[in-house]
Amino acid sequence: MPFFQKDSTTRTVIKCTECERTFYSDEYNRENVADSCHCGNLHIGIIETLPDSAYDHLIGTWYERVPPEIYDEPLPPKPEPEVIEIPRRMGFYPESEKTTKLSGSG
Repeated sequence: MPFFQKDSTTRTVIKCTECERTFYSDEYNRENVADSCHCGNLHIGIIETLPDSAYDHLIGTWYERVPPEIYDEPLPPKPEPEVIEIPRRMGFYPESEKTTKLSGSG
């Protein structure tokens, strides 16, 4: 992993000051970068970079009438993975769970 691709602890917030629509940078990638706000003031899209750039693309923001508010906020906490407890039984059972009936005997 290159030095500039570290796990981020913040995300960029882009907020339209007219319609109050909020965009979060961690919700966009190269495949789904086209978006706009409800009032048509903000537009979000992709900016191609030069071949020798450290980044293969950038996400750009354009506005029609009023500039947006742009700031960073901490990322929401990641949900804890669900722990499934599996009984650790490898064929060794306590005396109380052993069956007294042998297979094949009637």
